[in-house]
Amino acid sequence: WIASVRRQRDRLALRGSPLLLAAVLFLLLGAVKNNLFVPQHQGRYLFPALPAIAVLFAAGFLDLFPPARRSRAAAVLVAMLAALNLIAFFAYLVPASYPG
Repeated sequence: WIASVRRQRDRLALRGSPLLLAAVLFLLLGAVKNNLFVPQHQGRYLFPALPAIAVLFAAGFLDLFPPARRSRAAAVLVAMLAALNLIAFFAYLVPASYPG
């Protein structure tokens, strides 16, 4: 049963990766095109690409570990991303939006 789930997961990962890569590429091309015509650069147009980049990174990151330790590696990756989000929120967003 576990082997069939792994095969199905690998098959889904192979089918989903080109779609995620295409989404990242098209969003990057759109941001570059917009930045060529707008005097102020707009990096916020890349925000929709962040989930696709995170999924691609996590899929590749987890393949570096043996199957017995992948769940622990996934938990560490989620904890690290959550910590980065909290750091970005409290170090940059709160001071920038806090009134005077």
